[in-house]
Amino acid sequence: MAFSLGGSFLAIGKEKEAWLWNLSDNSERKVSADAGQTVTSFAFDSTNSQLAIGWNKGRVGIFPLEGEGILDAPPSLEAAITALAFSPDGRWLAMADANGKAFLWSPKMNGMSLGSQDKKIRILAFSRDGHQIASGGQDGTLQLWSFDGERSPGPPVVWKGHDSQILALSFTADGKELISTGSNDTVRHWPLQTEDLIRLACQKAGRNLTKEEWESNVPPGEAFKKGTPCGSLLP
Repeated sequence: MAFSLGGSFLAIGKEKEAWLWNLSDNSERKVSADAGQTVTSFAFDSTNSQLAIGWNKGRVGIFPLEGEGILDAPPSLEAAITALAFSPDGRWLAMADANGKAFLWSPKMNGMSLGSQDKKIRILAFSRDGHQIASGGQDGTLQLWSFDGERSPGPPVVWKGHDSQILALSFTADGKELISTGSNDTVRHWPLQTEDLIRLACQKAGRNLTKEEWESNVPPGEAFKKGTPCGSLLP
């Protein structure tokens, strides 16, 4: 199930069917009826105008909340769709499948792959300005991509902060932190500003960072310098 932003609509998926309830007038309609596929993921956009549906064979469809028919059909992925998320402006749809393939699609631009390192993505989220995309995995892996809204993002920053599946992701309103929750009742705060990310990596390592550690913990575009001292960043 999924509620739209503001709670005006409720989407419910079951085997070979998806239903949409308009809670303002208690009306309902069948959004899809694909005899060969079962709904595996939903995402509403922030304007309450679109609903994205993912199925167990990799197909994705975008439907209007008001009216009939289908708006768009992004390219199918290779396996069951496990996560969907619209960008805040509704221009982009992020999607992931059960093989760990992550993808960005826009009806006005060519799609682009996200360089995922996680084969078990279960949730996707955009920051409020649309410039960052986060994913949460079944094994507790969290990934963060920087996105300018036009070009394909580079490799993600990868963290392992939970011992079990990540159930929810949320960016703070000021965009300075990402909050994640795990199925073992853990809640973690992740700093998103470059200096804070470097500080966190230094504290975890307890020493200067290697090139590999730098590339895994620092956003793309921050050049690595051999022997970069953590100095006062360490506790």
